[in-house]
Amino acid sequence: MAEYAKPWLSVDEQIDRLARHGVEIEDRGRAVTMLQAVGYYRLTGYLYPFRESEPYVDDENRAGIRVLSSYRQGTTLQHADDIIDFDRRLRMLVMDGVERIEVAVRMRIGYVLGRRSPFAYEDSASFTESFIAENIDARDPAPSRHVQWLRRVKERKRNSDEQFVEHFRQTTTTGCRFGL
Repeated sequence: MAEYAKPWLSVDEQIDRLARHGVEIEDRGRAVTMLQAVGYYRLTGYLYPFRESEPYVDDENRAGIRVLSSYRQGTTLQHADDIIDFDRRLRMLVMDGVERIEVAVRMRIGYVLGRRSPFAYEDSASFTESFIAENIDARDPAPSRHVQWLRRVKERKRNSDEQFVEHFRQTTTTGCRFGL
């Protein structure tokens, strides 16, 4: 195993290191808060675009850009804070979009399967062979992905404390074949 040679640094030492590499520390208290919130490695990742660089030519005469350990003049923790804030807002927008897609896909699946029957999701005839086929590999036999999925559905319904799930359990007269 490779040995890790970088020493552990206290938060104050991390701030000093950032300053030695050219990051302007206007408010040491704010620097402590940021480092405690996101950590040194993540913070320096957000500051990466502000590092100095230089062109170089390697031994095979190929040109490239070498990123240095020092930061461009005028680099502050506010630069990282602004990118962190942008990253958080972007992540929330993406997650909002993913949630909308998930709800739409679930609705569509329910709509299409519901046309067959209220419990069409239990009927293997509703799905492709690849989803309902059992894994018959002797080294790793396993039930089909459909059976595994039904087990997860059953478990989630059983453990759910959502009111609409409780309502479904109480009002389903036929009872789901899985005893939900």
